[in-house]
Amino acid sequence: MSTTIKAKWVNTRKRHYCTGCNRSQPVGSRLMNHVAIFYGDLCNNYYCEPCDEVSKTLDPGDEFGCGDLLEGWQYLEPKPSDWLPRGFI
Repeated sequence: MSTTIKAKWVNTRKRHYCTGCNRSQPVGSRLMNHVAIFYGDLCNNYYCEPCDEVSKTLDPGDEFGCGDLLEGWQYLEPKPSDWLPRGFI
């Protein structure tokens, strides 16, 4: 179980990997920075916009690992390919 400390949108100053889809995000990307206590450990994760949308569809308490949210992209409307920059997908 996790306890959220902070969750806010940030523009990155260095390259990060999205925890949800495990894709590399370039400098200047808009990502959700999520800081939480997870089973006693401090965790700092970044999520791209599609993965943040997919995470909102999960039930409270659902756990997912690195790259697990990529599968959920297919259920988003509109499709991420319609609103993400070219070359992202």
